[in-house]
Amino acid sequence: MRRCAPTESAQASRQDTSVGRHELRTGARAHLATAYGTRTADARLTAWSLGAQSMVARAETRYETALAYAERAVTHAPAGLPRAQAHAWAELTSLAGLGREREAHAALAAARRELEADPIGFAAGRFGFDAAEYNLLQAETAIVLGRHEQARSTAEVSIAVASPATPGWAAATLVLAHDPAAQHAPPGSAADSPGSAATRVSRGRTA
Repeated sequence: MRRCAPTESAQASRQDTSVGRHELRTGARAHLATAYGTRTADARLTAWSLGAQSMVARAETRYETALAYAERAVTHAPAGLPRAQAHAWAELTSLAGLGREREAHAALAAARRELEADPIGFAAGRFGFDAAEYNLLQAETAIVLGRHEQARSTAEVSIAVASPATPGWAAATLVLAHDPAAQHAPPGSAADSPGSAATRVSRGRTA
């Protein structure tokens, strides 16, 4: 056992270093994209790269920094889909991480308004954002804020409007695993697993 320990420790150290380097590379690329977008006056690219930096900071639990990037992304983003993405992917999730529930709801509402004003809007399967992803983000935010009933209901809506077996459908199904009612349900009950809930919703679509 003692002989294995140094090896395992070294492997863990290499893995941590690898993750750290990946995060640095990701952050550096986002910074370069921001600089390029600013230099070329490409507002959409600037907003996208600021949003990417916000997500990197959030993954590192630097929520204040994530929010600062998110707010800049919203400022640069053109109206419609790009601004909806900035509100939802960056601002909403950063505010949720900070526990600022009222402002998080305001960011979600702003994203909805931008999508409603967009010519394509919430069209199913739309690349970049659609109704299923909107509800998925709402469900994930509800989990962060401790609103498990809301998380469950919006995850089921996301499943209902998503194409079955897609990544978004799977992500919404996984959200249901965070539902305390499902976790403590008797074995074999309808709420026993997220897959059972997903099946119920899918059956409801084809009924």
